[in-house]
Amino acid sequence: MFLRTLVCFATVLALVSCAHTSSLPALSQGAMPLSQGTSANAALAASSADAASHWHLFNVGACCFYIASDKKHDAWFPIGTNFIGKMDAGGSVLTYPIPFQNLGYDMVRGNDDDIWFASGTVIGRASTSGSISSYSAKGFTQFLTRGFGHDIWYTTTTTTTIPGSPFVAHMAYDGTTKTYPVPPNPMGGLPPHPDGITRGPDRSLWFTTDTAYEHYCTIEKLNPATAAITSYPMQNNICTGLYIVAGPDRRLWTVGYDFNSDTTIVIAMTAHGVVKTYQLPANYLATASQIAVGRDHALYFGAVNTAQMPAASVTAMHHLIEKQFTEDRVSLERSLKVQVPSSSVALMRLTTDGHFTVYGAPSQLSCCLDGMATGPHGDIWFSDYPIVGFYRTDHSWSSPDIDTTLASPQTEDADIDP
Repeated sequence: MFLRTLVCFATVLALVSCAHTSSLPALSQGAMPLSQGTSANAALAASSADAASHWHLFNVGACCFYIASDKKHDAWFPIGTNFIGKMDAGGSVLTYPIPFQNLGYDMVRGNDDDIWFASGTVIGRASTSGSISSYSAKGFTQFLTRGFGHDIWYTTTTTTTIPGSPFVAHMAYDGTTKTYPVPPNPMGGLPPHPDGITRGPDRSLWFTTDTAYEHYCTIEKLNPATAAITSYPMQNNICTGLYIVAGPDRRLWTVGYDFNSDTTIVIAMTAHGVVKTYQLPANYLATASQIAVGRDHALYFGAVNTAQMPAASVTAMHHLIEKQFTEDRVSLERSLKVQVPSSSVALMRLTTDGHFTVYGAPSQLSCCLDGMATGPHGDIWFSDYPIVGFYRTDHSWSSPDIDTTLASPQTEDADIDP
């Protein structure tokens, strides 16, 4: 067992009243995507009126690693440990006090359009009007997803104060909770820890697991009707990521790690266990960000361009990312910020047929594009401490950094026997 604590870089904002409104100025209204080898400042200086409509950044002061959007596509995010914020596409923010300490873990829109968020031993719930309620969790929660009715699902981990085996939990809106133990590690040793969770196209729940210091990672399928859990161990020395989403192609997608090539990859798996992995464009590493599915049926996540980083930083980055997949994954995710210069930050777009598009981010972004959610008009909300913003997903306006189609995936495994 090991402790996955969140290192909180956010500072608490000055005390604000409930539903206090502030219009935050955009730091930048967009930068042209960087040409290979061009500095971020030069790209900003070359920004055109067309490009200005694509990057919209707003400084919110104390935010955040996770983000969610409601049915109106407003963005919701934690602000420090005592507030939750809601932002519309114009940058207008409503802030609401939280009557408990918000540790700032995963957030998701429920089927009731409320925003649900994981906060250790508490599950928080925010209505669209800003009413906050809470539920006691059965364990230490970090990731959650909405269910198929009036319910949510979440994964738990163990801590020094909450020992025992981790599990997946189902919670109805009235707080009634049922837990499901994670299958044991067949290699012995430490039990697998569940990470990201999503509802699948087959009405099952899918989640990723890892074991500390071991290269044993799985994608798990939980059938809510029978409570059966089926394990799909990753093959060929690869490991799954912190997050998992159901793609528009009915496959499950996660950003993972290939220990053979010492680099990040994208993993896609069918509901029958057929796995394909996709190598990112040269010099790019995916960061431990959320993954958003855009209205254009593409997947979006954060990345960094190592060609624009000092050699020592690249070495440290590889080391931290590898540790993220073998040790304290949530905590080490935060350590990446120390190593990444703003000039290397990028937004990665991947279509389900393996077409990568990379867009260099404005220099005001500090690192990693942590949070990702679908925004208004198909745009992509993102968070990058201390900034919340969105990227307008009209790709006809300019040439990206890299635009390449993979003729075939890097690997394709046969059905994995569960």
